[in-house]
Amino acid sequence: MPPFLIGSESKTPVPFSATKPGHSELLAQISSRAALSDAANNGNSIVADPSPSPDNRPVENNQQFKTAWEILTFHLGRFAQEKMKAGIVPTDEMFQQESRRLWFDSDDPWNQTFADDTQWMEIFRQEHGLNGGNTPDTT
Repeated sequence: MPPFLIGSESKTPVPFSATKPGHSELLAQISSRAALSDAANNGNSIVADPSPSPDNRPVENNQQFKTAWEILTFHLGRFAQEKMKAGIVPTDEMFQQESRRLWFDSDDPWNQTFADDTQWMEIFRQEHGLNGGNTPDTT
């Protein structure tokens, strides 16, 4: 996580905590929504446990996510890939709506996520090969 996001991370619905027992359960809920979304995009059907425990939370590509930031970054990367495969160039607004849906199960613009931070979006676009936020990188 870039240092400039540490303050924002502390204000998220699931701020990182090595000691709070509820931290893992909330991350599991977000991970579960991400896994369901990915399965739906791939045409798979999954029956989700509405309150997954840390022991049975979905893990994508054998990754253990420790922060909501990691989950969001990974999920939005997959979201971008799926949109690009379908011939749709994802916009910042699409990323923001998807991140709100993932974190809050709603796309209400009053709910803010890292995707609403322009500096975060710029870094995300660079890491995922998107120029200017809205066009695929052809280099």
